[in-house]
Amino acid sequence: MTTLTKEQIQQLIDSHSQDAAILKSGGRKVGAFYHLGYVVELSLKMCICSCYNTNVFPPNNMFKYALHEYDKLLALAGLYKDIYN
Repeated sequence: MTTLTKEQIQQLIDSHSQDAAILKSGGRKVGAFYHLGYVVELSLKMCICSCYNTNVFPPNNMFKYALHEYDKLLALAGLYKDIYN
């Protein structure tokens, strides 16, 4: 399992955002939504880095949290209650 720095995560967010915009402008909304899903996931991972005061994801070699499940990512980012309550 590889770790990502916050800078690398931000680059991926920017790349997927640009891809989504290009796909949307070309009428390919499904593809755009697919890339926006990555933007949401990566943004949550950035929040988790901030919560754990670290520059890398997953923090502290917590590889079991390097996942693609929004509910768990929201919980780790401290945002679960904000979304579901």
